Amino acid sequence: MRKLMKNDFLFFTLLGMMIGVIFFVGSLLYSQNFTLVGYIDAGTMSTLLLFALGWFMLVSNEGTLDILVYGVQAFAKALVGKRMKQSYFDYTTGKTRVSKGTFLGFWMSAFIWLLPTVIMVIIHYAEQK
Repeated sequence: MRKLMKNDFLFFTLLGMMIGVIFFVGSLLYSQNFTLVGYIDAGTMSTLLLFALGWFMLVSNEGTLDILVYGVQAFAKALVGKRMKQSYFDYTTGKTRVSKGTFLGFWMSAFIWLLPTVIMVIIHYAEQK
């Protein structure tokens, strides 16, 4: 069991499913809509937030927004009269990378949440006919 949980993909898929439950229940309680449409909305919210979480990890991992983040930090420090402690090169090379299993795990949990949501949408539209 310990070896199985060291697998990042499995661990973050299970973590994403638990986070998805929190998103689902929170969205359902916030909307106070306990009909099929409310469940569809909550499932959609969970799916989108988990996908976005994985996407943000991928973007961070690839360094797509590094120049923006570094520039905002440098500008904010310049406003108060301070300098950055490290150069941009040191900032980008010193970052720790997120393992591939992390964001793939969150995407897998988003896909798992997508399946019952799509089934509920199909049921909803079948009832309307």
